[in-house]
Amino acid sequence: MDLYRSRSDRWLAGVCGGIADNMQVQSWLVRLGFFTLFLFTGSFAVMLYVLAVILIAKRPVDGRQHYSEAKADSCAGYSGKQQSNLKETLFSYGPSPSGRVAEISKRMQSIDAKLRRMESYVTSRKFQFDREIKRS
Repeated sequence: MDLYRSRSDRWLAGVCGGIADNMQVQSWLVRLGFFTLFLFTGSFAVMLYVLAVILIAKRPVDGRQHYSEAKADSCAGYSGKQQSNLKETLFSYGPSPSGRVAEISKRMQSIDAKLRRMESYVTSRKFQFDREIKRS
């Protein structure tokens, strides 16, 4: 998905709405993040926003429905299923610790296999032969 300034979800220039569309989150979360950045950095956040207005193009006008508009449509018929999806979206912390351990274990086994292959090549006669050929 490309990053554009929003035409519909905007307060000033549509930067926060466009970032929210691109990240597929609620625009108020992006605005809250920007406001927090403004509280801690002051003028840096304002300069960053102005730079974003200059560098990020406005969304082209077309018939596609964007994330913020889809969210607005879905809120009209709000149900418990949507609430659980929102909860899963907001509180998803990624894979469980045991899943992470399994992934790390798989990566370590892959690295170990590569190191074993490299070690067997470096200690082989073929490596010594190739090294002698390159010297001459």
